[in-house]
Amino acid sequence: MTNLELFAAMATGKTVNLLEAQGYHTYTLRIQGLIREDGSGHNWIMLADDTDFNEPLKFFVRTTDGGGQFTMRYIPKNIKIGY
Repeated sequence: MTNLELFAAMATGKTVNLLEAQGYHTYTLRIQGLIREDGSGHNWIMLADDTDFNEPLKFFVRTTDGGGQFTMRYIPKNIKIGY
């Protein structure tokens, strides 16, 4: 999945299956929003609802390959983000 497909899934409310960067877990998500993590345009905080367990989750997303691909990592609930 490319970045454009990720943004399109967010805009349409489509459910997507995404693999975490370490490859341990596949998430079935409905993306609620993307927030810039810094000013580089490569790092994002993704807010999503896990459709399997019906709970909100946060992920750190880093774009790679000139914006064509991305990697993501789960942010545990006990880590607070300023958003």
